[in-house]
Amino acid sequence: MQNGLYIVRFETPLGQGSGVVVIRDGSIGGGDTGTYYRGTYRIENERVTAMIEVRRYQPGWSVLGSETATLDISGSTTRSSAILEGRGPGGIPLKCNLTFIP
Repeated sequence: MQNGLYIVRFETPLGQGSGVVVIRDGSIGGGDTGTYYRGTYRIENERVTAMIEVRRYQPGWSVLGSETATLDISGSTTRSSAILEGRGPGGIPLKCNLTFIP
């Protein structure tokens, strides 16, 4: 994945959502209308692993079913996209798709 701005789309059994993230030299930061995300990532052989803290800053509903969470997600990556999967709070399945914004 190249450094830059990405659209992130995520899905759990509780629903779907989207936001934006900035990927830069091993760091991730971003958010949506009620939640911010920050963390780190590592890439080896077109596989990405990420540890991301998710925290609500506005009251409301969350696709994770929790106000805060630490996500350990991994998947495949290309220069301009990534497909990641992992588990959220209580073991809830999570899928994320990141697409580079040129």
